[in-house]
Formats: sequence, C-alpha cells, structure tokens
Amino acid sequence: HMNISQYVSHLRITKARELLRMTNLPVTEVAFGAGFQDVSYFVRTFHKQVGISPLQYRKQGGLDI
Repeated sequence: HMNISQYVSHLRITKARELLRMTNLPVTEVAFGAGFQDVSYFVRTFHKQVGISPLQYRKQGGLDI
C-alpha cells in the first residue's frame, strides 16, 4: 500500500542499506549512489524508514533493528 514516491524512496533506501553494508563509501557517496540529490534529505528519510541514522546502521554492521 505505497504510492509511487513511497515505493521509489523504499527502493533507494534498500540500495543505501546495501551500500552501507558492502562498501566503505562515505555517507555522502552512499546517498548519491542510492539516487538521492540531497544528503540531509537522505539522512532524514533513512532514519524515518530504518529507525536509526546511516552511520549507526553501518556501525551495527547493517543489522536491522
């Protein structure tokens, strides 16, 4: 039950999670690599969907909470 923009955002966050787990790219590069144009928006969106910041996610080894 998602609209198109929610679905695209979900796909981008899924890609970002993969990049955070599999690479050592800086968060800025992860944001751009996942299709976000604005790093602040990426961090807010990631936190909203995942429940923690991208850096916290990486520090936890990409484990979902």
